[in-house]
Amino acid sequence: MSNYRIAILLTLLIVVFGMFGFIGPLILLNMIPQSIIGSFFMQNSLFIVLAILVLLYFVFTGIYVFKVNIDAYIIAITSYRSLSSVFKQRDYVDIPHAMLVDFDFFNRPFSLNTTLMLKIKSQNKKQIVKRFNMTLLTAREKNKINDILQGILNNNK
Repeated sequence: MSNYRIAILLTLLIVVFGMFGFIGPLILLNMIPQSIIGSFFMQNSLFIVLAILVLLYFVFTGIYVFKVNIDAYIIAITSYRSLSSVFKQRDYVDIPHAMLVDFDFFNRPFSLNTTLMLKIKSQNKKQIVKRFNMTLLTAREKNKINDILQGILNNNK
């Protein structure tokens, strides 16, 4: 399961919102300050401030693309930011079922992201914690992942 299309669409909507909500009004204020549009943005500068706050919110929380593939032998999960993934390494895990020790989901307050935390037993018996952010994870998808991972844990015991 993946949210690639939804995450890219949401990212494009945010970029378009930023263009029309921040850059567009600034250009109009400088090019035609005496027009109706220019005077509207001069009197309603709160609109530009609101657009900046919304853009900063999405920059800090991020829009994450995730892909979860769990088959009979392997757990493969990938998560990365839709825009800044070019500059940053992607979060990735590809492990056999026997390495899974525990998992949990965390909902971030005031965010579209849900975090999946996996506790993994490495080859030298150390436990490693990997976190994967997932944007717009539906309850159905969360329940499906939860049921599969819980089944794997039950089989490991």
